[in-house]
Amino acid sequence: MSTDSGVPLVSPAEQPAATVQLSNSRESIGERIHRGLIPPSRPWAMLFARIALFALCQALFALGFTATGSAHPWSESVRWWPVSATLANLINIGLLARLTHAEGTRMRALYNWDRTTWKRDLLLFFGAFAVLGLLTVLPSSLLALALWGDVGVTTPIMFQRLPLWAASPLLLLLPVSIALAELPTYFGYSMPRLQVLTDRRVSMVFVAAAALAAQHAVLPLVIDWRFAIWRLLMYAPFALFVAWALDRRPTLLPYLMVMHALLDTSIPIYVLLASTGRL
Repeated sequence: MSTDSGVPLVSPAEQPAATVQLSNSRESIGERIHRGLIPPSRPWAMLFARIALFALCQALFALGFTATGSAHPWSESVRWWPVSATLANLINIGLLARLTHAEGTRMRALYNWDRTTWKRDLLLFFGAFAVLGLLTVLPSSLLALALWGDVGVTTPIMFQRLPLWAASPLLLLLPVSIALAELPTYFGYSMPRLQVLTDRRVSMVFVAAAALAAQHAVLPLVIDWRFAIWRLLMYAPFALFVAWALDRRPTLLPYLMVMHALLDTSIPIYVLLASTGRL
């Protein structure tokens, strides 16, 4: 079995008996596909599930504000986007648990933890950390300058005042739920399954990275073309780098999940600052 990268995807029959496979390796996934445990529609659906979940959960908040007589229900739903995003993440985690159970495995298998490679994985992660830091911050600022001429113009949209009872739990719930849902969905679940199903390894790296970048256009969903473009493109370099790294070394995923949680802790911190009038 070959790929469009020239790197073979080894079939289960060709796998050396002495090799210990992760249960989420492409070889193990190929075996479960052969047994009919992974319908092709599922990894494709999960590739776009987060976009639908974010839009749906925000729409539910807008409906709630409409029912209470709000004059601007969608604007109100934008203000509550960290809460609706957390709800979407929790649903996402439930979907991953259900899908992996249907395959006869567990959701934690998606994390690709390997105790035999942790030292090298940790070393490689630290090597990638500086690159990821730049790719997280720099494109956002450059895009904001290009679109508005001001790097801070989006801050009042992204971080708005919430009641403290809603803002405080986000300090834990938002980053943890994102860490357990986002990268595992795109690169633990969808990408390796689509690589095996399509026999296109490199192409699916780009597809998964594009889906990760695209989800931010509805997080939050703001009816403004410049804001949508900013959110759509700001994490594209980050997504592509992470997709490439996890394609080459899937066992980096647990470390990137921890990094993701730490980076996204800034969101509830800014929301809490806005909620207490300090932003």
